[in-house]
Amino acid sequence: MLAVALEGNWRDEMAGDFRRVYGEEIASIGLDRKRKRRIEMFVGEDFAPRPRDPATGHPR
Repeated sequence: MLAVALEGNWRDEMAGDFRRVYGEEIASIGLDRKRKRRIEMFVGEDFAPRPRDPATGHPR
């Protein structure tokens, strides 16, 4: 699966749900003349989501 994190602080949490992660890239996309959006992408294989806290939805 190609995973894209628009906020870098979620990237590690997303990657933790896969047994294998590779092809990590960081890119910047221009939104207009003044603003850019940073994205972090990776390929994840063998999806195995970690248990989540039922109240917050975050990994335990």
